[in-house]
Amino acid sequence: MRATDPSLRSDPPALDEWLVCGHVALLTLFLPWAYGGQIGWARAVATVWALAGGGGLALRHILRADVPGFAARRWCGALWPLLAFVALGLAGLAHPGFVAGRDGLDTLYIEQPVVSWWPSAARPDLAWRQLALFAGIVVATANLRFAVTDRRMLRGLVAVLLANAVALAVAGTVQKLLGLSLYLGAATSPNLSFFATFLYHNHWSAFALLALGAGAALFFRATVRPFAHGFQHSPAAAIAAGMLALAVTLPLSTSRSGTALGLLLLLGFAASAARRFRAQTRARTFLIALFSLGVIALAAAGIVQLARPAFAPRLLQTQTQLTELQADGNTAIDDRPALYRATGAMIAARPWFGWGPASYGTVFPLYRTADLVGLHYEHAHSDWLQSFAENGLVGTALLVLLVGRLLRRAYWRELPIWSGWLLAGCAVVLLYGALEFPFANAAVLATWWTLFFAALRSARLMEIAGRHEAGS
Repeated sequence: MRATDPSLRSDPPALDEWLVCGHVALLTLFLPWAYGGQIGWARAVATVWALAGGGGLALRHILRADVPGFAARRWCGALWPLLAFVALGLAGLAHPGFVAGRDGLDTLYIEQPVVSWWPSAARPDLAWRQLALFAGIVVATANLRFAVTDRRMLRGLVAVLLANAVALAVAGTVQKLLGLSLYLGAATSPNLSFFATFLYHNHWSAFALLALGAGAALFFRATVRPFAHGFQHSPAAAIAAGMLALAVTLPLSTSRSGTALGLLLLLGFAASAARRFRAQTRARTFLIALFSLGVIALAAAGIVQLARPAFAPRLLQTQTQLTELQADGNTAIDDRPALYRATGAMIAARPWFGWGPASYGTVFPLYRTADLVGLHYEHAHSDWLQSFAENGLVGTALLVLLVGRLLRRAYWRELPIWSGWLLAGCAVVLLYGALEFPFANAAVLATWWTLFFAALRSARLMEIAGRHEAGS
C-alpha cells in the first residue's frame, strides 16, 4: 500500500476529519427533526448541504493529498457506479416521458413516446431533485471513507446519531402516550400513522432499526474490557437503556413489520451479549443464559404493556385480515399484491432504464388495475420493486454494484463486532425495503449511508492497525 494512503497516518485528527464528521453529523441530526426529511424545504436544504458541502470536502481532500491524481483515482474507483448512475439519470432529464397539460385548474401529465434504448424521466422536475439528494448524501457520507483516520471520531459520530435517535424516541413516546400530534402538538400531521417527527410510522421504525444497530455496535465496543466498577456504572448500561427506549417505540408506533424486524435484531443482540458476558465473567453458561432471558422477558413485558393501547387495533386488523384470507383464498390481506402486480407491469414496459427517478406516482395511474380503482400510490411499498420500475435493470444493477463493490473491500475474516453490528442494522433495513419504502425517507437514507461507511472505514482502519502491530 502506498504511503500516500491516509490510513497509514497516526497523527491526531486533522481539520479535514473534523470538517467531514461535523458535516455528516449536522446532516443526520437535521433531517430526523425536520419532519423526518419528508417535507419539501427540508429536502432542499439537505440537498444543498450534502451536495455542495460533501462535494467541496471531497475536492478539498483530493487537492490536499500528497498525490492528488492518486487520491482522485481512489475516490472514482470506489464510487464509479454512483457516477454512472448519476450520468444515467442526467441523460434521462433531456428525454421527458410525460408532458404537462391543463384540465381546468388541474395539471395532467400525458405520456409521450420515448426511445426505448435511451434513459428517460417521466417528470424531469422531480427527477433531478431526487437524483441530487441521493448523490449528495452518498458523496457526503463517502468522505468518511477517505478523510477519517481516527476510529474514535467514527465512534463519536455514531454516538451522536444514537443520542439523537434516543431523544426522538423519548419525545415520540411521550407524544404518543399523551395523544399529541407532531412536535408535542405544535403541528398537525397529514398522516395519522406518524411517530415522533416522522410522518410515516414505517419510516420511523426503519430509522429506529438503524439506531438499534448503532446502539449494539457501541454496546459491544464498551464491553471490550471487563467493567471496572460494575455494569451499572459503565457506558454500556446507558447504551442499553437507550436501546430499550428505541425498542419500545417499534410496537408503540404500530409498525408490524418494524416490530418483527426489531425483535429479530434484539434476539441476535441478546445472544451476542450473553456470549460476551460469559467470556468476561467466566460464569456458568446456564446462569448467564438464565439472567439474559430474565432481563429480556422483563423488558418485553414492559414494552408490551406500554404499547398495548396503541398496538391493539393493529393486532385486531391483522387477525381480521387473516380470517378473511382463510375464508376466501382469493382475498388478499391488503392492496399489496395488486400494487405489486401493477408495479411489475411498469417494469415490463420499460425494463432496461425504467421510467426515471421519482416517476412512480406519475406513471401509476396508467397501470392501476380494477382492484385499485380510486387508489393512488406515490410509492410501490417496496423499494426494490420501485427501483426496478424507476431505474430499470441497468440503474438498479449500478446501485447494487455500488454497495457490493464497497462491501467487497471489507475484511470479513477480521471484521470487528463493532462494524458487524453497524452493517447488521443496515442489512435489516435493506430487508425492510422489500416490504416498505424506507429509502424514500431522507433521514433514513442519510443515516443508512453514514453507518455503512462508518462500519467499512472502521474495519479498514482496524485491519491496517493489526498488520502494523504484526509487523512491528
